Amino acid sequence: MTSWAQPLVVATRREPAGDGFARVLREAGVNAVAMPTISIGPPLDDGPLADALGQLASNRWIVFTSAEAVAATCTHAVWADAWRSLAERPRIAAVGPATAERVRAFGLPCDLVPERSNGRGLAAALATCDGSLAGARVLWPRSDIAGRDLPDALTAAGAVVVEREAYRTCTVQPDALGTFTAMLQGGGVEAVAFFSPSAAT
Repeated sequence: MTSWAQPLVVATRREPAGDGFARVLREAGVNAVAMPTISIGPPLDDGPLADALGQLASNRWIVFTSAEAVAATCTHAVWADAWRSLAERPRIAAVGPATAERVRAFGLPCDLVPERSNGRGLAAALATCDGSLAGARVLWPRSDIAGRDLPDALTAAGAVVVEREAYRTCTVQPDALGTFTAMLQGGGVEAVAFFSPSAAT
């Protein structure tokens, strides 16, 4: 079992048993622990996302800006039948490699991953790929606290952005926060790894 001992690397996300960033570090001989600072929950109202998934054929693109959004969308009760029934599917874009990997883990194609892994980079890549986004419907399943860079850039390019809350991001106080704080102040923490802006906040 990993101990809170020196030197230590702390990963601020919840990880499945026997898997994840901290596990890879431990296998490399690094003392690493997971200390989640956020938790993921369902949207307060599931209806808008369900309705949007029932109208997948009307979208030119589905854009994912987090692995959590992929999981929330692709495990939704409406998703499997809606995707399977498509005669012509929308293309799928992911904001970065980790999100694209989650898309492919669900057996789906990932048609676009931008060179710059942020909202504006994704919007620019979509515009370049299509030539013009004027009038294009883009489904964006998102967190309740998602930033506005992507939808603002897509709207400016003429796209019709269909925003639907797919999950909520909630702040949690880690059980080991006191131990972490003491070790951090004492110089016992080598590094802290953040995997999202919300985890850092």
